Amino acid sequence: YIKAYHGLDFIGSEAIKEKVEKLRYIQNELAAKGKHLIVLLAPGKGSFYPEFIPDHFKPKEELETNLEGFIREFNKQQINYLNFNSWFISMKETSKYPLYPKCGIHWSKYGEYLAADSLMHYISEKTNMTLPPMIYDTLVVEEKNRDGDFDIGEGMNLLFDLDTYPMAYPKYHFANDSLHAGPKALVVADSYYWGLFNKGMSRDCFNNGQFWYYNQQVFPDSYEKSLNVSDLDIIKEVEKNDVVILICTDANLYKFAFGFIDQLYMAYNNGE
Repeated sequence: YIKAYHGLDFIGSEAIKEKVEKLRYIQNELAAKGKHLIVLLAPGKGSFYPEFIPDHFKPKEELETNLEGFIREFNKQQINYLNFNSWFISMKETSKYPLYPKCGIHWSKYGEYLAADSLMHYISEKTNMTLPPMIYDTLVVEEKNRDGDFDIGEGMNLLFDLDTYPMAYPKYHFANDSLHAGPKALVVADSYYWGLFNKGMSRDCFNNGQFWYYNQQVFPDSYEKSLNVSDLDIIKEVEKNDVVILICTDANLYKFAFGFIDQLYMAYNNGE
C-alpha cells in the first residue's frame, strides 16, 4: 500500500494503456450482447492515511501512480468505473464513523456498508434493472474491533492486542425475493470483496453470481470442491451474467485484473 501511494510499483503508461484498450474491447463486446462491465477502484490504506507512512519510504522525486494512470485511461477510453479511492478520502474528515480501522488493512465494516449501497445504486442506474433493496436494520458501536476490522492485528500474533478506537458495525440484509431477483453478476476481485460476499451480496443481490477470487478460485463453488477459473470456459461463464464487476484496491493495480482481461480478450479474439 505504501508502494502504491508513492508510485513505487508503477507499471508504466504504455502497459496501462494497452490493458485498458483490451478492457474497452471487452466492454464493447459485452455491451453488444446487452451486458455491462463495471470497474470499482477500491480505496487503499496507504493512500487514505499517508500521514502515518514513515519518511524513509518516501521516494526522492514524486512518481506517477498506477491509480492516476488507470483513471486517465479509463476516462480517455470511456470505461464504466467507480473511484472509491478518492470518494473515501473526500469523506475522511466528515464520516460519522471511521472508514478504516487502526489494525485492519481493508475498509471498515461501516465503509463496506457505504460501498455496497453506492455500488448497488450505480449498477441499477447503469443497467436499468431493479436490485434487491439493501435493508438497514441497526448499527452498534463497539470498543473491541472484530471481523475484518482487526485482521492485521490478528496477523501480528502479539501477546497483547494493540489499542484501537471504537468501530461501527451496521447490520443490514438484502431483500431477496421473487420480486427482486436482480441482475446476475460475476465479481472478479481481490480480498476487498470478501466482506460483501460473506454478507450475501453475490447470493442475494447478484442472483447467485460467482466470486472469482484473484481470478483463481471460484466461490461459492470452491467451498464444496475446489474449482479454479482455469477449469472453466471463460466466454461461456462470463456471458451467463448480466453484469461483470472488477474490484481492485490500489495496492493490486500493478496486476489489475489478475489476468482476467488478457484471458477474456484472447478468448474473444483467438477462441482459446
